[in-house]
Amino acid sequence: MIIEPIVVRDRLARITEHWRPEVIARLNGQEVKLVKFKGAFVWHRHEAEDELFLCVDGTFRIEFRDRVVVLAPGACLVVPRGVEHRPVADEEASALLFEPAGVRNTGDVEHPTLTAPSHVLDTERLRLRRLCSDDAAFIVELLNDPSFIENIGDRKVRTLDDARAYIANGPVAMYERFGFGLFLVALKETGTPIGICGLLKRETLNDIDIGFAFLPAHWSRGYAIESAMGVKAWATAELGVKRLVAIVLPANTSSIRLLEKMDFRAETTIRLTDCGDELLLYGCALD
Repeated sequence: MIIEPIVVRDRLARITEHWRPEVIARLNGQEVKLVKFKGAFVWHRHEAEDELFLCVDGTFRIEFRDRVVVLAPGACLVVPRGVEHRPVADEEASALLFEPAGVRNTGDVEHPTLTAPSHVLDTERLRLRRLCSDDAAFIVELLNDPSFIENIGDRKVRTLDDARAYIANGPVAMYERFGFGLFLVALKETGTPIGICGLLKRETLNDIDIGFAFLPAHWSRGYAIESAMGVKAWATAELGVKRLVAIVLPANTSSIRLLEKMDFRAETTIRLTDCGDELLLYGCALD
């Protein structure tokens, strides 16, 4: 582990866009971010997260529906969860934010220009994007489905707080470290979340592996292979990956058939832990 200081002004100098937070540190499931403000942000709320603003340069205000709080350099403010607000800066200002990992900058609002990019790829019928804390309810539903527990495992995610921690410590941490992770899969037409699909880098495997899971209501419609083929192509085009693997329980015949349709071939059996289940390891060279 490298322990060294973070020079806030140097990091601010690298930021060229307004309203695009940059993560500079992480601790205990929280993220420390820097952001530059200019103009008015969108009205929004974070349903489950408190948010701290510390003014670094300039002056900006946090507008609430019933009052306005002005922050000058050195002043900070905590906006409680569920409270609608928006930052406004007449001239350029900068702030340090402290909030749980994975929080979307526009909270409960999807804004065409202000929401920080989380989109990864589209297929014919599906849209894949990065998971965030707002997806907690869906993650609770998916990870507690009997088919998920049977074929993948019990992640002990029972509450919304459990799900937020799972998202922050799993997918979000992997995005920041590797630039990939498990992505939320939604129907392009309606935006309805139906599953997850993406890439993982496990300490116990030399290669990146592909994974997917969908709610049973959306099985047998080709969504799993459509999303997985999209991720496979994305891994080649965007990451330059030359080989992918996949791990699967021998009894999970539906996933095995899907992998074989994607040109994955069985190579060996492995255990991720000494006392873990025996798994089939499939591999695929990417052109």
